[in-house]
Amino acid sequence: MQGRCNCQNVQITGDSLVYRIFDINEMTEELASHYFPLMSEGRRVKILGSADKLRAARCFVGDMLARQCLAEFCDAPEFSFSLLVNPDSKSVVSNFDAEICVVTEGSFVACAVSDKPIGISLAQAEAFSFDEAQRLLSDTEMRYLFSFSKYSFSENVSSA
Repeated sequence: MQGRCNCQNVQITGDSLVYRIFDINEMTEELASHYFPLMSEGRRVKILGSADKLRAARCFVGDMLARQCLAEFCDAPEFSFSLLVNPDSKSVVSNFDAEICVVTEGSFVACAVSDKPIGISLAQAEAFSFDEAQRLLSDTEMRYLFSFSKYSFSENVSSA
């Protein structure tokens, strides 16, 4: 299994978890124009004035993903959150009772929100065999990976 998914659309949702990942290179003007006004004035000035464009983009996308995840998790509008996203410490503070984690790796930003303490990480995917995947991954993780494949999880399990 090798290849790159369209990370803009990756989303995993469970009973007590909402998770998203986004490649900052896939940012559109439409997304930027929707989320930029939701940020505080100080945050907008800081992002626009940053000399480090990668860090500024990570900060913006971290805020965007946190708002998306919190909106779904708390069933509240995206504009109702007071956020401070710091990609260096990988933390988010909000005015809602939820555990939030934001991480970055290269051009990717990921965010997870849960009702329990949560930690996430990003790593570059490498090709691996089905046997390795079966040995190392849970059934849920296997199903998720196969969702990007032309093969089904059940076909591979029955043929293994």
